Amino acid sequence: MWNWTLRRLRASQGAISQLIVPILTSILGVLLLSEQVSTSLAVGGALILVGIYINSGKVQGRLRALKPPLKVEEPTNPRPQT
Repeated sequence: MWNWTLRRLRASQGAISQLIVPILTSILGVLLLSEQVSTSLAVGGALILVGIYINSGKVQGRLRALKPPLKVEEPTNPRPQT
């Protein structure tokens, strides 16, 4: 799955997409092995999805829009150059 992801995405995006693997294995465990869905499983899955959403760039772009631009002042040289 990692190689398939890297063929289609950049490495940084592929690493984030690999976070969905625990969610998929949990879903398959519930469907195929009749495992019970616990509160910790649901909360963990929700936290993973929130982390993927934050790292997707949508939230980061909104945060950059709220942040005022950094003002860079020109350095002043007290001694004149000769």
